[in-house]
Amino acid sequence: MWWKQHSLTHQHLSDSTLLDERIRLERHHITTGAVSVTVGAAIVYALLPRSTASAWWFAFQLLLGAGWLIFFGLYNRNPDKFRDWWPRVSTLASSLRGFSWGLGWILFVGAERTDDSLLYIILYAGVIGGGLNATAFSRTAMLSFGIACNVPVIWGAFLTPDYFHVWSAVAAVIYTLILLRLTLNVNAFLMDALERREREASLAKRLELANQEKSRFFAAASHDLRQPLQAIHFFQYALDKSLKSKHDREVFTKLQEATDALTDLLNSLLDISRLDTGGIDIQKQPALAHDLLQRVYQRYLSMAVNAGITLEYVPVRVWLHTDPKQLERIIQNFVVNAIKHIGKPGGRIVLGGRRQGKALRIEVHDNGIGIPTHAQEAIFTEFYQLNNPERNRQKGLGLGLSIVRRLAVLLEHEVGVKSEQGRGSTFFINVPLTSGGKLPVIATGMDTEGGAPQLPGKALLVEDDQTVLKSLEMLFRLWDYPAITATTLNPAAILQQHRDIHLVVSDYQLQDGYTGLQLIQQLRTLSGRDIPAILITGNTSPEVLETIHAAGIGVSYKPINPRTLRHAIDRLVTTLHPPA
Repeated sequence: MWWKQHSLTHQHLSDSTLLDERIRLERHHITTGAVSVTVGAAIVYALLPRSTASAWWFAFQLLLGAGWLIFFGLYNRNPDKFRDWWPRVSTLASSLRGFSWGLGWILFVGAERTDDSLLYIILYAGVIGGGLNATAFSRTAMLSFGIACNVPVIWGAFLTPDYFHVWSAVAAVIYTLILLRLTLNVNAFLMDALERREREASLAKRLELANQEKSRFFAAASHDLRQPLQAIHFFQYALDKSLKSKHDREVFTKLQEATDALTDLLNSLLDISRLDTGGIDIQKQPALAHDLLQRVYQRYLSMAVNAGITLEYVPVRVWLHTDPKQLERIIQNFVVNAIKHIGKPGGRIVLGGRRQGKALRIEVHDNGIGIPTHAQEAIFTEFYQLNNPERNRQKGLGLGLSIVRRLAVLLEHEVGVKSEQGRGSTFFINVPLTSGGKLPVIATGMDTEGGAPQLPGKALLVEDDQTVLKSLEMLFRLWDYPAITATTLNPAAILQQHRDIHLVVSDYQLQDGYTGLQLIQQLRTLSGRDIPAILITGNTSPEVLETIHAAGIGVSYKPINPRTLRHAIDRLVTTLHPPA
């Protein structure tokens, strides 16, 4: 029964996996064993009475050891070629070694040579123990070795059936069987551990594939939805400039709120996709905590007042080592969450920080309804919301804290929450302190309408979605920027028709696998000028983003707010064509 039990242990493991693990374990054990056994054979030959038979026995041990080392060297030089040979060579070498030491029993063990017999028996016992341990991964090799060791011993007992030979042979067989049983237990343990590791690796691989598929779905779905949404944003901007009546503006405001809600959802999905696919570049630098926290406080003070909530800021004047842009996003999320979920009128939120060793713990504390203990980890997962079964979007989407957790991992900052029901919550993030440095510049995204710099030439607009292209063209007319649209994607033809192109605004994904990046690079090469350019994309592939950044071209993600696009264009034009 015990043999049957062990024989079923690795039924779920592939032959390839078993072979790889066997080679990994036996490379050390059998090679070390071959050297050790050869040394033991030399001791036997040197100390015990010599004869022609013992000389041949010793020569065979040397030949066997040398043969294994040669095969081991061949395998190391070309593992792929000799990989499939390993089980046969290993089993044969172990069996021959065991059989030769069994023959040595006949040569060196006898009642009239007690001292010599004792030395050989001790070495023989060591060879059996070491050999079974070395072949523990393969039951075939293990049994072959055990049988090969004992067949000559039993044969010797029949050849010389005296008391000493019979009982010493019985003792050797019993010893081998005991070790064989123990080694089979080791084999079962190895198989169980390997099967468990295989299951865990398979599960981890499936989880990774599922995560990649989810990220690809988010990226594809957001890109397909962003095209029409981008056109809506541009047309809305143009419509806003022409509305006059109060009723029209009320309807427009509601339309804008609905569009903004959809944009928030897609931006959150895009953020998650970019975080999961490594599409966000972390740039750590010294940052002044006061500037960062005060900016968040000022930005959300009116939102808190409108909600009947007191928002306070306790100034903190230390330098932090972080990515200020991403850290600000995290703190903004904490503050907005507190405002939305404080859960009672007349609430109070305090933004501040306190030193903890070599770090600053930035905290957002509220005196709201608190978070149950069982939910304090779950709130950092996607779409998890407390007390919002109706999915009221005014209470958020359930994605903000999931983004916070991912950003904190990238920043290598500890993030968490402490809460007690009925007494409020404290969200925190621990940020390393550093010495003072140059103040980082963080883009504010402010609108520059009213004082736009002038292009010395025309802007080329490239977009394969005609609706988005028309809306983009309308924006440029409103901004008084001279613009043309490409009727062809042939850069030479474009430059032949329009030689005064001084700005390119292009979608990344164009027709038939052709990209806006390729078009811009070809236009620059053919014109001999470093034409300013901005790419607009919904593609979150880290490879794509890395390629764009390496080319030194600005990139914005759909749907981009028209004012944000205007700001980016104005900043680029001002940098390259400063006013006189």
